[in-house]
Amino acid sequence: MSVSGTTIALALFMLWWILILSLDRRGILEKYNMQAYGPVLMIRTRKGLSFLDEASRFRTFWWSFGTTGIFFMLAGMLVIFGLVIISDFFMLTNMPAPTVVNEPRNWLLIPGVNEFIPAWGWLGLLVTLIVHELAHGILARREGIKVKSMGLLLALIPIGAFAEPDEEELFGSKDGNKPSIISSEARNRILAAGVMSNFIVAAIALALFFGPVLSVFAPTGNNVVITEVLDQFKESGIKEEMVVTAINGVSVRSLDDIFSIKENGDTITVDVLDRGVMREFTLRVVEGALIKDVLDGYPASTAKIEPGSRIIRMNNVVIHDAGDFYDFMEDTKPEETVSVTTVDDSGREETFEVKLIQYPYSEKEEKGFLGVVVYNVPFGMVWEFPAETYLSNLKKLPGSFFGWILLMALPVIPVTQGGFGGFGDWLMQLYTPSIGGIWAFYVANALFWIGWINFYAGLFNCLPAVPLDGGYVFREMANKLTGLFTSNPERQKKITDTLTLGFALFILASIIFMLVGPYLVRYLRLNFG
Repeated sequence: MSVSGTTIALALFMLWWILILSLDRRGILEKYNMQAYGPVLMIRTRKGLSFLDEASRFRTFWWSFGTTGIFFMLAGMLVIFGLVIISDFFMLTNMPAPTVVNEPRNWLLIPGVNEFIPAWGWLGLLVTLIVHELAHGILARREGIKVKSMGLLLALIPIGAFAEPDEEELFGSKDGNKPSIISSEARNRILAAGVMSNFIVAAIALALFFGPVLSVFAPTGNNVVITEVLDQFKESGIKEEMVVTAINGVSVRSLDDIFSIKENGDTITVDVLDRGVMREFTLRVVEGALIKDVLDGYPASTAKIEPGSRIIRMNNVVIHDAGDFYDFMEDTKPEETVSVTTVDDSGREETFEVKLIQYPYSEKEEKGFLGVVVYNVPFGMVWEFPAETYLSNLKKLPGSFFGWILLMALPVIPVTQGGFGGFGDWLMQLYTPSIGGIWAFYVANALFWIGWINFYAGLFNCLPAVPLDGGYVFREMANKLTGLFTSNPERQKKITDTLTLGFALFILASIIFMLVGPYLVRYLRLNFG
């Protein structure tokens, strides 16, 4: 019986929770200055506090750092809040079907749990947490706020870091009897410092990644990637994401190369690159172009041609493979009637008289269209990866405002549509670095994930929703704004609290709606039509 990774992870998490609960009840955690909040363990230490004092001595620099951070936070607040509004609008007007992005595991910015964030994400997350909390701590000391401790938050794995300022000194007492010891502007500088540090690290890492690092990579020229393997060939060991380098001893660099190779006999040899290792497979094949899919509403569908059958003749021209099929269709015309002979797995042949239509994907090309998708190689499907164009488009991404918005979604977009989540095993096979060898890929992945997580976390923290940093800054701004319209402190506080709570609830509801909405709509459609 196989056990899924999710089951193992859940079991380990429950064991962790039981262990933390047991240690907490025995007083062991308190003895070592630790504290449990459910399954989350807070580890405090006073080590490193002297570093905050030393760093905060550069008072002018940190004042400028925090003040600039306020402007960046306000800009980020407008951008991220605008994206929330736009996302809500598009989901209300055109609710998408639930995808893997909506799965609960992918709601969290935790590598390994979130399937779009690989192990490299741990490095990015660690850097993000450290620089964010250090910046808060240094600015707090610069403004004269006591920092009680520093530490980590663990839930089996590190999920956060913190610098713990004295909240009464920073915000004032909860009962309002003891005011904060610093001004609103100083408080905003402290709150904005974490986001500012994330944006700076993101800018440095991404500038290096999109600039000098990506410039060392060049396409290998081997661009044909296996995307699907037919069931009958899987036992041979050939599989998806292998890169085809030759068929029957003939070098393959493009789909045209494949289609120009004529099969000879009932076997073919396929040379592939598999995670950097050259392998050769000898596969037994049958003649004909195997139909993968028949498109609804097109001639083949109207003629009742079935998917899974093989096209073996067209107008009595023998079709050996997909290349022959494509060659034949290139010479056809719209409105032309062709004879299509197919054979199924039982060996039964059937001939159809089919009237072609205009090729729908390009009006400039006057050729016929049958309306079938055929497997383009005898063992399945391959795809010619546009390695040079892909790399060029990736380099151009930071050159526009839209590119930075697209950057947020880059890891969840399929590579086939221009997405990027680092150089994984198969993508590494399509490029070669001019220097550094395998280490060039490692440096690229490290910089990308450090930059991406810092950028994403910084922008998310700008949301005007308490307890995010942006929420506290928004509250300070709202308090100043309401003070222009009322001189009654109690009324001012009430209006400020209402605005702050309203924005926080709206953003929380929007995020939940974006994640749960597709499932809710699907449920309603299935059960209530």
